[in-house]
Amino acid sequence: MKRPTEAPLELTQSARDVSVTERGQFRTCRRRWTLETIENLTPKAPTWALEFGTGIHGALEAYYESLATGDGNSLEIAVESLEDWHEEMEESQQEELGGLYSKAVEEELWDLYGLGRQMLDNYALFSADKAREDPWEVLAIEGKEPGGKIISPATFGEFGDPPYGRSAHPFIHQGRILCPIVNPTTGHCLPGRPFLSGRLDLIVRRAKRNNTLWVVDHKTTASSPSDRGLDFDDQVTGYSYLMWRLTGLIPRGTIFNYLVKQVPKEPRIISVTAKNPDGKLSTAKDQLCLAADYRKVMLERGIMRKDGTVTSEEHAECYAGLLAKGYDPYFKRFEPTRNEDEVLHFEERLYQEYRDMRHVYQHRHEGAAYPNPSTWWCPSCSVGPICQAMEDGSDVEGIIDSRYMHAPDRKAER
Repeated sequence: MKRPTEAPLELTQSARDVSVTERGQFRTCRRRWTLETIENLTPKAPTWALEFGTGIHGALEAYYESLATGDGNSLEIAVESLEDWHEEMEESQQEELGGLYSKAVEEELWDLYGLGRQMLDNYALFSADKAREDPWEVLAIEGKEPGGKIISPATFGEFGDPPYGRSAHPFIHQGRILCPIVNPTTGHCLPGRPFLSGRLDLIVRRAKRNNTLWVVDHKTTASSPSDRGLDFDDQVTGYSYLMWRLTGLIPRGTIFNYLVKQVPKEPRIISVTAKNPDGKLSTAKDQLCLAADYRKVMLERGIMRKDGTVTSEEHAECYAGLLAKGYDPYFKRFEPTRNEDEVLHFEERLYQEYRDMRHVYQHRHEGAAYPNPSTWWCPSCSVGPICQAMEDGSDVEGIIDSRYMHAPDRKAER
């Protein structure tokens, strides 16, 4: 089909490019979707969590590209990518903040770089351990084969026939899949040629899972995540749907690859006194250290013999707890699966949902973009002050001018 000439942001603001995740935003609150996505408003204060996630994503993309092609040291290449991100962030903040750019902002950026560097160092270690148990063959990175070729059914070495006619075939645009939204009854594209879009971080084949295909989605998080609700997560189904429409193949599921913004610490030493400057090795099971580091200190202090016997019952229990915990505080993977029926039901909902989104977009100035007040999501909403001003009659334009700006095109190729 004919590819759009508009930038991703232009397509988004005209409600013609709807990402897998933006749909959830629309369902949560129509006003938030309108202000954040259609109006493209973001607070002037840096959203470090989002920016940091972008930097880590870019570094992991470079890491897996290097692993797949065998070109250079993968960790070094990932760190170079993070350094580039840090340099770009410094330049962009100096330009945006001007005279308000301060030593505090500079130090915060360096702190984020330091955290990211440690996370990448540990990820290389952790993922290497995981790879020994469950090797991945990397088939695609952000819509391209290692080396840069755009993916197609032939990429996966299996028979795949994209559904619907050629005019409805998806394609890769700036690292993302753009998938024409269709009427599932007729298979025809909707008027205006709207797209469902998504960026698939990785597509891998897992030899020890019957050579099945999986989508991998990298995420950064402040604390160890839970898998609660992943069986119902719409993002997983959306990724499977995009791949089915692109290749005719339905992946087994999605691997959520979480990097926790936490790095291992040295084993905790307690009861340090003048008479006992070496202190005692803590037996707290909640300490943030790796079992391997705890074992090393036990050996140094004679708590563990060379044959592996631990002479202290409390230390043995702590060591067993750390072994059981493994990498969970720093790195975690969840693997929700989807089948063909779920993918087809997703398509039915997408058709109905886009019609709702289009209606809200067209009538947003006539009350269709109403809010959905809630104690769950309103306190953390980035456009909450604008929404509250709309409700209580305050100076909406003044708040926008003083506290908000237009966000960059986040869907553009990184």
